[in-house]
Amino acid sequence: MLRYLIIFLILMNINTFKIFASKLGSYLFCVNIHNSNVWKWAPASPFGIPNFEKLASSPNTKGTWINGTGAHNKYYHPVFNVVQTFNNIEEAITFCQELKKICTNAFGEEFSHVGVATWAVTYSTWTYIQVFYLDGTTNKRNFLGSFMKHSRYCSNWNYSDL
Repeated sequence: MLRYLIIFLILMNINTFKIFASKLGSYLFCVNIHNSNVWKWAPASPFGIPNFEKLASSPNTKGTWINGTGAHNKYYHPVFNVVQTFNNIEEAITFCQELKKICTNAFGEEFSHVGVATWAVTYSTWTYIQVFYLDGTTNKRNFLGSFMKHSRYCSNWNYSDL
């Protein structure tokens, strides 16, 4: 019985964190693929990011706001973890492509690398956008019985595979 109570409390804290984290976030910026010193803030997104208005983004009249929190990868480079966990890799890639489309539509094809800065991450640090997704095909589960999460970076000045 105590075990179930502990699991319940953990799950409640995770859900509370997701609600809180959806209020945290950072602004998207766009980087030129030929010269990473040339960058621009992404335009305002008064309705959020198309198809991702609920958890991954929030409407904002000052720029393109992405919900998430700051962290560091294994090389201690700052990363920004998008608060939404996507159902599969295709959905995660689609989110990254939407960010890229915001930049290329506003500034041209050469601005196809994306990053975030301010608020949830250090203002003066360019930060990779990391997305997490579930992989239900491997059947690997964590101790709570949920499918294991995997991650990848959205296209940026160091990782431009998307």
